[in-house]
Amino acid sequence: MAGMSEEEFRWWYRYMKKELNKYAGRGDESARTAMIAGFFGGMSRETVFTADQVSKILALRRPEKE
Repeated sequence: MAGMSEEEFRWWYRYMKKELNKYAGRGDESARTAMIAGFFGGMSRETVFTADQVSKILALRRPEKE
């Protein structure tokens, strides 16, 4: 299994943060959570994330906690 490189992760993180910011301030964490679930669900089953990478993506659910 191939781990996600830090460079690749940074690209995806910036992309997700930009897209999720469209929902900032709406008080609708469920839309942000659904988008994050789709992100993980859309990844190849062989993609491996570190615990730190997962934590950073999940923190995007609540922008005030970033």
